[in-house]
Amino acid sequence: MKMENTKKKIIIASPFFYPELISTGKYNTFLSKNLILNKQEITVICSYPFYPSWQPEYTAKSLPGIKIKRGGLKIRYPKSAILRRLVLEFWFAWHFFKEAKKENETIDIFVAIAPPIFFTGLMNFFFRDITKIVIIHDLLGVMATSSEGLSRRVIANVVKKIEAFLFRRFDKVICLTESMQDELINEYGLKKKQCEVHYPFATLDMSTHKIDDLLKSLFPREFFHLVYSGALGEKQKPKMLYQFFAEACDRQPNVCCHFFSQGHVFEQLKAYNANERIKFHGLVPESQLQALYEFSDIQVVPQAEGTGAGAFPSKIPNLIAAGVPVIAICDQGTELEKVVRETDIGKVVNNWDKDLFIRALDSLIADMDKKNRVVKKVEVHATIKRKFDINRLVSSIIEG
Repeated sequence: MKMENTKKKIIIASPFFYPELISTGKYNTFLSKNLILNKQEITVICSYPFYPSWQPEYTAKSLPGIKIKRGGLKIRYPKSAILRRLVLEFWFAWHFFKEAKKENETIDIFVAIAPPIFFTGLMNFFFRDITKIVIIHDLLGVMATSSEGLSRRVIANVVKKIEAFLFRRFDKVICLTESMQDELINEYGLKKKQCEVHYPFATLDMSTHKIDDLLKSLFPREFFHLVYSGALGEKQKPKMLYQFFAEACDRQPNVCCHFFSQGHVFEQLKAYNANERIKFHGLVPESQLQALYEFSDIQVVPQAEGTGAGAFPSKIPNLIAAGVPVIAICDQGTELEKVVRETDIGKVVNNWDKDLFIRALDSLIADMDKKNRVVKKVEVHATIKRKFDINRLVSSIIEG
């Protein structure tokens, strides 16, 4: 669906962009393409691809109609998660400011994707007369509470105050879920009229659907395949997730488990692993995503305790659209739980208890033949169009 609008120059600012395969980079790429389809002029200020490995790699890849202004190729990120984030915050703030100043006289709308957050302060201070929108993917002040320790709680409180100060100054704040909006209004002090909820969108492109022998060979049909795909960091509790997979292999001789990811944590788990039925693979390209979902008997979507209001897994709309059964590990009452139950796409486990996880796994395996995926796709189509369609967000951005 295309909308009739006056052409505007829109700057999208985020370190994460094409050709990154997952998470925010994928989101930003799909959003930019759809703004171009609606005849807008798009410039993206970003990094060279580096996530989730945290190692910048040169690319000259481009997208039709989108001006891409990259930086950070020589940045070297430390292993410490906190130090990595600080390095990202400071260098990208400078890169954003330098590139945005060159475009200053012709910009109609800024779209900031957070985190990181420091550059949004420069955006609001130095470009006061330009309409500014922020799309919040993670509330860092909430996500930091997933780690134990007094120092992390102190850091979380400080970050929360900084985020509140920065986000209150935007003309429009886009939240990925209702619970994130509630957190921003009730705990961060934002005004309700500032906020809009736009869930992540389904991005599966059926026109590029491919199945090759290499991917197919990873999923021998004599096994039942339990899959995690995407970034591995604190908010996914990767060590506990690995233990759940090991427990599944111990209790179910026909279960094979897979991690599709990359980065430091992924490599650590891979080096530690001695279980021949827990497999480690790199990320698949977008053209193979639909095939990956078809071969996955169940996809696991983990969420660390206390982080439900701070983020929403962007893969969920695609998993729902593909009809893939899901086990969601999340707190009770979170948006993730509500969506899984609303769509009846799988099972929810409300704490990190191995027995509860195995019970959910056994239940899904037992129910697997009762409803095929074609039927499920038809059933969830209306939900996808209502909740996970991108057009409403595109229209909101263009309106400013």
